[in-house]
Amino acid sequence: MLWIGLASSLLYLAVYFAQRAIHLNGLHVETSGAVAYGNPADGGRLVLRAAAYYAATGILFTLYGLLLWLCRQGRLHDPQACTLALGFPILFNLELLIGRPYLLIDVVSYTGHGYVGTQTPGGAYPQAMRDLATTSYALRLVPFGWRPANGFSPYGPLWTHFEVAVVRLTDSVPLAMFLIKALVVVASLGAAAVIWRILGRGAA
Repeated sequence: MLWIGLASSLLYLAVYFAQRAIHLNGLHVETSGAVAYGNPADGGRLVLRAAAYYAATGILFTLYGLLLWLCRQGRLHDPQACTLALGFPILFNLELLIGRPYLLIDVVSYTGHGYVGTQTPGGAYPQAMRDLATTSYALRLVPFGWRPANGFSPYGPLWTHFEVAVVRLTDSVPLAMFLIKALVVVASLGAAAVIWRILGRGAA
């Protein structure tokens, strides 16, 4: 378990920096901090970085499979092994709060949904997210990878109200993104805790 956890830590770092390198390939960061898209990408470097990303991800899934196999073999009954099996995923979830999802615009889009909900009388639903590109707020989202690609919000009222509440709470885009990711991490760990309790009762 210790070696699986340590290897997974290194692989998560490799995946993170490969994503970052892929994202920045072909971008030009101006002195003002704005990011200009559309510059020619370095095809050779892109292939190498994509290969590193897929290789690291593939090995991670192999380690997941090994962990499941060890569990089915009854190798995780040792208290120390159980502690490591639970501790490493919690650590990985907390580390993801610090990082930035370079290849996804989801969390940035959620922030945009919240902003639209604070500006539109009908909330975030009547206005397509791509229309956010005409606002000054979009300029604050673009450096984090946002693009005017999405239509109307597909999410339910509970999640949408949370997005709006976050943007009302803070004017900082990085902090808003952090709070949204924090709720997702709490929900993920909470779901894991419920599954653990259910499996514990089933085994008993």
